[in-house]
Amino acid sequence: MEDQPALLERRGPQKLIWLLMPLSLLIAAIGWIVFADPFQSFRNGAPPVEGVTFERTILNDQGLRMLVRAGGSDPMRVAQVQVDAAYWSFTQTPPGDISRGATVWLDVPYPWVLGEAHAVTLVTTTGATFTHEIEVAVPTPKVTAGQLRFQALIGIFVGVVPIVFGLMFYPVLRGVGQGGMNFLMALTIGLLSFLLVDSADVALPFNLRREGVDRTWGSSSVIWPVLR
Repeated sequence: MEDQPALLERRGPQKLIWLLMPLSLLIAAIGWIVFADPFQSFRNGAPPVEGVTFERTILNDQGLRMLVRAGGSDPMRVAQVQVDAAYWSFTQTPPGDISRGATVWLDVPYPWVLGEAHAVTLVTTTGATFTHEIEVAVPTPKVTAGQLRFQALIGIFVGVVPIVFGLMFYPVLRGVGQGGMNFLMALTIGLLSFLLVDSADVALPFNLRREGVDRTWGSSSVIWPVLR
């Protein structure tokens, strides 16, 4: 009978060969797809599919400032900007074509009116249009030390105070017995289940209304943080 060390020594190169074979085939397949371009026959000369997501809108004294993300299959370029059905000059930073998944800032010197609704429409070089509704125009708040202190106070009230109250009830909970503890655990699970359903009911319809690249992963971006 062959000894164990010799058998293990012979199996070592065999495992390496079985590992390198699929890796080599995978690299060869990727190289063939990249250099041979087998999908070229499916192109019929139609313009590329374009998508735009308005990720942030800032209203200040200079006008409108928008952060947009391109979600099309090919790079795209913003040719014109309309605000309330009128063409306005704009500045793009950085300038030029917008690659898929890239973001740019668009600055439009539009004299928006406090409390009114405005519609911003982007027109690309292919003629595609993407509209963003500003339902109520209000100045975008600026970050100040006072706001940070107020938000920190809210965080302490929401995150720390409930834990302190819960710890204060710990001596009482030790004497409720097994039946009382089961009731409290069931009540906690019921409340968490309600929050899960309510969060999904509010977030999913809102997420499905988003445009561009977010439509491809928007639902998962809501479900995953809720389940986590």
